[in-house]
Amino acid sequence: MFSTRVRRALLGVFVALFVALGIAMVTVTPEVGAVETNQNMVVVIPSTTTTIPVNSTVTFDANGGSGVMANQVVKSGTATGLTANAFTRSGYAFAGWATSSTGSVAYANSAAYTASGNVTLYAVWTAVTYTVTFNANGGAGTMAAMTFTVAGRTLTANTFTRAGYTFAGWSTTAAGTVAFANSANYNTAGNVTLFAAWTPIEYAITFNANGGTGTMANQVFTVVGEPVNANTFTRTGYAFAGWSKTAAGTVAIADSANYNTAGDVTFFAVWTLVDYTVTYNANGGTGTMSAMTFTVAGKALTANAFTRAGYTFAGWSTTAAGTVAFANSANYNTAGNVTLFAAWTPIEYAITFNA
Repeated sequence: MFSTRVRRALLGVFVALFVALGIAMVTVTPEVGAVETNQNMVVVIPSTTTTIPVNSTVTFDANGGSGVMANQVVKSGTATGLTANAFTRSGYAFAGWATSSTGSVAYANSAAYTASGNVTLYAVWTAVTYTVTFNANGGAGTMAAMTFTVAGRTLTANTFTRAGYTFAGWSTTAAGTVAFANSANYNTAGNVTLFAAWTPIEYAITFNANGGTGTMANQVFTVVGEPVNANTFTRTGYAFAGWSKTAAGTVAIADSANYNTAGDVTFFAVWTLVDYTVTYNANGGTGTMSAMTFTVAGKALTANAFTRAGYTFAGWSTTAAGTVAFANSANYNTAGNVTLFAAWTPIEYAITFNA
């Protein structure tokens, strides 16, 4: 028989071999000289009770996360640091490990773990809190930032305003298109600034001839601005000066000027009187008369200063041989430059015969 020291040494060899081969843990209280057979190995059991340590497997479950982690083999009954978490989950922070998929944290990341058998540990995730900042993007007003998680939250209803625009929704860039409607649910991981997206309101310009003639269709515009349609109205004896917002007002908008003021509007044509000239012709008479300016508003003709021997002044004609069209000092308001010819009436004289 082996001595006690030899038997203990041999037992140590067998234990080490069992552990290396992953043979299940066995606890034996043998009788002296008993023989145990395990996996084709014969062990002569010494006269002592011995617990042979075995391996346990820890399986890691991402539990909604992504990535892979190899199983970890640990010695049962021995405290061993867990493999550091390698799983990720968008919008969540790793909190630790639970022993069930819905459990709370039982083990911190890389915590010491003492196995008593195979186990599955489930990643526990905590939703990260992010911030939405709202930008008026040309509008007016203020909106407080909003916090949310990837579980989703309704965006704060817009309170910004912008003259001449309607709120269309939210964009992720200042010049971008609408990505999220007003009060939409938002659950995209990460802090974000949302920019108000604005749609210009269409307004109408109505054109009023204001004493002139012709027609002009209404014009649609926005506060982005565009040139006002060129005037096509006319008015005899007047020149178009521009547009006013009242019938009796002065020019506020030049012809074809850019206009971008919010609101429907009526533009009234503003007219300026044209100056014309009357030239006087003695038409056989003598003397001089200066030309006279006038407008279609009317003006009294200059009193005749021509003379003609044997004739009396009858009035003014528009042709040299014409009849009287305008009396002396009559009001004249016909558009256009004109030459007025003195109209003469021969004076009748009497011949007296003496025998």
